[in-house]
Amino acid sequence: MIRLTPAPLLEVAPWIGDGLDEEERGALAATLVVERVAVEPGPWIWDGRPLEVGLQIVAGRIARGLRVEDAGAHGIEILGEGDLLRPWTFRGPSASAPSTVDWTLMAPMECALLDHEFVAASTRSPRLMINVLDLAIERSRTFSYFLTARQVSRLEGRILLTLWHLADRWGRVSGEGVVLDLPRLTHEMIARMIAARRPSVTTGIRHLRELGLVETDHGGRWVLLGDPAAALRLVDTHPAPKLDTHPA
Repeated sequence: MIRLTPAPLLEVAPWIGDGLDEEERGALAATLVVERVAVEPGPWIWDGRPLEVGLQIVAGRIARGLRVEDAGAHGIEILGEGDLLRPWTFRGPSASAPSTVDWTLMAPMECALLDHEFVAASTRSPRLMINVLDLAIERSRTFSYFLTARQVSRLEGRILLTLWHLADRWGRVSGEGVVLDLPRLTHEMIARMIAARRPSVTTGIRHLRELGLVETDHGGRWVLLGDPAAALRLVDTHPAPKLDTHPA
C-alpha cells in the first residue's frame, strides 16, 4: 500500500459534493484535503488504523469474498468507484455460522481516507455526510439486486443480469456496444456471484457469445450487445443444453 500526496476531496471524489452550493463547494475545495492510498492488484489486507468514516474508493475495482466454512458457501461482491469500505468492522467469526472475508484487487485501486477531518467538515456542511450515506445505501440496494438476480431460473439470464448491472455502474457506451472493463474477472468469480458452478458458467457465456449477446477477451474486456430485455427474451427462447446451476 502506497501513501499518495494528499488532495482536495472534491477533486478526487466529486460525487461527495453533489448538492452543495457554489459557496460551500468553494470553501471546501480549499480546506477539505484528504490522505490517499494506492494499492496494486492482488490479495489485500487493510493494515492501517480504523478510520472514523472509511475508505472511499475513487478508482479501481476490488472483489470482497465471503466464505461460510460450515456450509461450504462462498460468495463474491465487486466494488469500485463510489463504494465505501470499512474492512475493520467485520464480525463474521463471532456469528452463529462463522464466516471469513478476503479481499482481492482486480485493478489498481486508489482510496481517499475519510477520517475525523471529514466528520468535522460534515458538521459544517451536512450534505457531505448525506452523500456518503446515500452511497452506502446504494451499495445495499446493489447487493439486494444481485440476490434477486440469483433467483432467475435460467443461468444465462443470471449472467446477463449480473453483467448488465455491473455495466450500469462502470460500463461505457461505444460503437461496439456497452463496454465493461473488469480485469481479473474470472468465470469462477461469476459463478460465486450467481450461485452456479464454474463449468456451467463457462458453457453459459459461450452460449451468450453464440447468440451475439456478449463478447469478451482474455484481458477482462466485456462488450454487452443489444437491449437487456430483448437479450433475456432471446435466452428464454433459445436455451442452451441443461446446465448444473448449483454452486460448487
